[in-house]
Amino acid sequence: SATAPGLYIVEAPMGEGKTEAALAAAYQLWDRGHHHGLYFGLPTQLTSERIHDRLQPFLDRAITSDGARLTLVHGHAWLKDDLRILDVAPTLRSPDDFERIDARRWFTSSRRPLLAPFGVGTIDQALMATMSVKHAGLRLFALGGKVVVLDEVHSFDPYTGRLIDALVKRLLNLNCSVIVLSATLSTARRRELLEHGAGRTETNQSDAYPLLTVAHHGDTETQAIPFDPDPKLERRVGIDICPPDSEVPLAAAVEAAEAGAAVLIVRNTVALAQQTYDQLKSACRTGVDTGLLHSRFTPLDRDAIEIEWLARFGKGATTRGRCILVATQIVEQSVDIDADLLISDLAPSDLLIQRLGRLHRHRDNDPTRPARVRQARLILLDPLTGTEPDARAIKDALAPHHFIYPPYALLRSSARWRDLGGAIALPADIRQVIESTHAPLSDQPAAWAELQAQQDDQIQKKINTAQVRSNPLARIPPIDDSENNINFGTRWAGQSSALIVLCKSQPAGDGRRITFLDGDSHEVEFFCWSIDLAKALHRNAVKVPRWQIAEALPDAPDWLTQHISDAVIGIVGDGGEIEFQTTADLPGILKYDARHGARFWRIQKPSSTSADDEEDGWN
Repeated sequence: SATAPGLYIVEAPMGEGKTEAALAAAYQLWDRGHHHGLYFGLPTQLTSERIHDRLQPFLDRAITSDGARLTLVHGHAWLKDDLRILDVAPTLRSPDDFERIDARRWFTSSRRPLLAPFGVGTIDQALMATMSVKHAGLRLFALGGKVVVLDEVHSFDPYTGRLIDALVKRLLNLNCSVIVLSATLSTARRRELLEHGAGRTETNQSDAYPLLTVAHHGDTETQAIPFDPDPKLERRVGIDICPPDSEVPLAAAVEAAEAGAAVLIVRNTVALAQQTYDQLKSACRTGVDTGLLHSRFTPLDRDAIEIEWLARFGKGATTRGRCILVATQIVEQSVDIDADLLISDLAPSDLLIQRLGRLHRHRDNDPTRPARVRQARLILLDPLTGTEPDARAIKDALAPHHFIYPPYALLRSSARWRDLGGAIALPADIRQVIESTHAPLSDQPAAWAELQAQQDDQIQKKINTAQVRSNPLARIPPIDDSENNINFGTRWAGQSSALIVLCKSQPAGDGRRITFLDGDSHEVEFFCWSIDLAKALHRNAVKVPRWQIAEALPDAPDWLTQHISDAVIGIVGDGGEIEFQTTADLPGILKYDARHGARFWRIQKPSSTSADDEEDGWN
């Protein structure tokens, strides 16, 4: 039980109830008078919105007083129609009237909702409390006195991980309680959280799984408490390993779907997901539905896709089966969906196990599942053959996946999953697979050692950068924390992003009326900010790598930059091609439609950019 403020680390399998355990601990801490609120931080907007729906009923039961409404806190939460936003709408006589611009931005930002007693949102909003951003002090004040839950901590790279350590340390110094949830936390990462976050040394290290680790304020050591998993969750997943260009995975997906299964395919990049979706549209017969979900849709289109497809794969779905959903990493964690068959690109072991958490999640061994998928099964798309002669050949084989994950991590993951012998037992094998994947190798090929050295250098660079950005005394320019800045710096990104506001036509006549892709039409008042126009702009905006439209950004009109920054207007033609109001030469052709999202045909490759289709969720 949670008896005092401190750090609580909960390690347990996917779907076993970590969220419920965190809420029970929060209630105990409230009941003892230690804290007065809650902030639940998750990796993406999608996961935070799904948890939001689950947490409100808990608050209705646990908090009897008025005002226990759960507030959604992320970069686009203000676009929701059910959230009340004050429209100050000051008339700006000059675009340089920064004080009034800052005043109205306050009411549409995620800073104000963070002050609410009970909030759920992205972890990024909390991380900015410990970074050199404009309103870091306000964010830290907003989190003070609360129980702060950080979910899926395993999923962050060393850069964000070290920011999390700094956040945990400052929250504990404010007498908050921090509850860390993870299904695949390594022993080394747990020690880092305890050492850097709580200032404790793990004196009684345990390899038990599931595991609860507690570090109370004032205690000299941590206490590891194992607890027994639910036998009903024990399951064996069969593993088939195929090269990505094999016809077997696609045929297996179509065959299973036609037999009545719900198939989930997880690709590592948007471009690969779009390519797979097109292949399935051609291969599937009538009666099998296919869907595509990734980060490069407008918020309106993405919301519609999420509502339809996450419901079809969700608990108690009434239209389940005979369908295939192709998605990127945005569905791999904290999303309560249940697939009959999983096909996945190669990824680090902890993330592969997370993806397995979407497989047979609700009804394992259910007789209503199609016979072909009664046994949980993973088809792993592994481009490595084990015969690559050197480090360069390994990286070439791993393209484009090594732009998303370190090549050495993918190499170790490939070797470990091939050694599993065609099956993994969950949750029994989770701890062993994670630890063995990360364990140092005393003897490894020279190519492996070269890739490990490159990874170690990159890790150190990320850690050093995170330490500087989380140091309040560092003399670095503060990061803009407004929603106009879509590159907050809370994640390590090889590239920044920009927005295309999609419209049906050029501004008509005198240029004061614009019609957006969704058919919504608005008057453009120069030097006057409007909440309705701001919402319309964001709801019709799609995020793309900045380099794709960088040359067009300087030509954005003043009225647009007052409502949304790093954005251009794009006119979508009948064939989906996007035209820009610019004389600049762009590096390729962009298209958009509601089924594929934004797609790019590259004409010339920029020398400074390689990860052009990296998946990155909005904060």
